[in-house]
Amino acid sequence: CVTPTPPEQFEKQRQSPIDIAAMQMVEVVRAAGTTMHLEGLLKKFVKGKGKKLDNYNQSIVTALFEILLSVPETGQNNGSSVGSTMAATLQTIAVFSELAPDAVYLNIDTLLSYLKADNGISREEETDVVAAVCEIIYRLPAGNLDKLASYLATTPTADDLMNITYRFGPT
Repeated sequence: CVTPTPPEQFEKQRQSPIDIAAMQMVEVVRAAGTTMHLEGLLKKFVKGKGKKLDNYNQSIVTALFEILLSVPETGQNNGSSVGSTMAATLQTIAVFSELAPDAVYLNIDTLLSYLKADNGISREEETDVVAAVCEIIYRLPAGNLDKLASYLATTPTADDLMNITYRFGPT
């Protein structure tokens, strides 16, 4: 008689060291409630590194986006709500907006969808999610912002942003 491996354990077995590092970074941000500690660590780590670190950062960003996209499917994670997991993941991505801006920009469509604030989470959590996306966009280097402005001009995102403003109003 063969006992199948539960899906959760199977997923854990297939995780790469990059995936595990990305999840740990999200947990650090969530537990601390700030990106300050992660940013401090990464700034120390970055000194004197080159192309190999760039590739690592891009891999981390890819893993972070995979985590972000899996949050609604996995539901609550480690006793935390879906909204807090989304916000912590986006806040972690914000740290990498400066370290791997091209990798973040490749996923701009995914990010912009979170600005609609229709993720099925509480209003407070939606506020945290939208604020984290704004932080990511703010941290992108100017060259990426020029590309973003051109992109936004050709999509309905501007209308979505206006609707968000009317929905949430000033805070």
